[in-house]
Amino acid sequence: MSSRLGYAVARNESGRAAVGGCGRTGAEIAKALGDQGYLVHILDRAAEAFDRLPEARGASGRVQPVVADITLESHLRAANVHEADIFVAVAGSDATNALSAQIAHHILMVPVVVCRLDDPVKRDLYEKLELRAVSQVNLSRDMVMQRLLG
Repeated sequence: MSSRLGYAVARNESGRAAVGGCGRTGAEIAKALGDQGYLVHILDRAAEAFDRLPEARGASGRVQPVVADITLESHLRAANVHEADIFVAVAGSDATNALSAQIAHHILMVPVVVCRLDDPVKRDLYEKLELRAVSQVNLSRDMVMQRLLG
């Protein structure tokens, strides 16, 4: 089960996932997880952000929007993030992503947590905090180099 970018996601018909941030990236990740069999709660503070989701919900019926502030433990608990197998933080701010990822991992004990960070320098810091961090800068660099050299 691989995607067009070459990564694999294990199918999990009974798994639960939560995605913090319903921008283009969050909506696509939620859709991909839903297509892999996860029940996905996608969280965003702005209800209008979920306008990006009709196609994602229709594709698998497994993506459910939740209006919530992902930096608040009480909102994450209300959205049942503590029951998730996966939490992905891809809101528009590094600080928001890092805080919500730490809450999900260290307080709510979500087993797999990934957060997007635009500042690749901070990535090492968050890795030391036991958070899986990805940087769009690094991903873009790697893809460009692959195209140039491959």
